[in-house]
Amino acid sequence: MKVSFFLMDRIWATSGPWFNVASNAFDDRVGPIAHAKERGRRSLSLLVDPAEMPEDYIPEVVQKVAGDDLATLHIAAHGDSGELRLGKGLKYEWLGAFEGLRACFPREGWAEKVIKIYGCAVAGDARMSASRCTPTRGCPRGVFSGRADAKGYRFLSTLATITGAAVQASMDFTPNFAPYFFSFQGTRTVHFYPGGGHLRLNYRGDGAVKP
Repeated sequence: MKVSFFLMDRIWATSGPWFNVASNAFDDRVGPIAHAKERGRRSLSLLVDPAEMPEDYIPEVVQKVAGDDLATLHIAAHGDSGELRLGKGLKYEWLGAFEGLRACFPREGWAEKVIKIYGCAVAGDARMSASRCTPTRGCPRGVFSGRADAKGYRFLSTLATITGAAVQASMDFTPNFAPYFFSFQGTRTVHFYPGGGHLRLNYRGDGAVKP
């Protein structure tokens, strides 16, 4: 059976519109979102505690999938260029633990093996400061040059190679609360494909991943 997995940092789940959400309540909230986004799939979810490293929570994801085909992994957390504030933090140097997910994705049909990361500017070239956002002008747009040595490129292309799945992330600030609903809310995103550094810009944000 195909599975959609929703992975969220506990800091997100205990603030904003989901204040004080417990693990079981998180499952209840994710259910309707999963049904609306990807009908016909089994939905699973996991909250990541602030002290956890990838080697702590990735085995939990693998255990929950338990032999089914992981079609889409949705990740919601604060982010910046080439990093996620998921658990204790997730940077390029710690991506090795995600190799455990490779066996969870189906072997054939890579177009249905997708990781979507809903965090600010993860695909961007350089760090962005929320202090530059203003009520009248909004937030500055991120920059994605396509340089292989840029932080966002290196992080996401490596994740695609390690897992064998396509990866989608935003180069811009995501609107307030967008990650709570596992949505890019129309921000500009970049797709990375495994095995060759192929990528394309998608200005619709939540559009389907296609070659």
